[in-house]
Amino acid sequence: MNSVPKKNATASTTPSTGLNTSMLIQNAIISNMNMKITEAIFGDDHLSGNFDLGNGNSISYLHSDGNIIVTIINPNTGTTTIVVPEFIAE
Repeated sequence: MNSVPKKNATASTTPSTGLNTSMLIQNAIISNMNMKITEAIFGDDHLSGNFDLGNGNSISYLHSDGNIIVTIINPNTGTTTIVVPEFIAE
């Protein structure tokens, strides 16, 4: 009878997925940040705002003429601007 070798589990991975624990924490933090930024952009509280993500990275938004203008700045890749009609965001 042949046996299948078992993987040795380490303290830094979860047994069922093999994912690194620190990566899971990082993903949870990023997900929470994404939720807060999305709520701010598409909420009714502010017409504009800016999020400084550190190291020259930022996300800003402006509600103007029926659109939401989102600008993403990454010092390595440049500036990306996305225009979303407000009626889609409702």
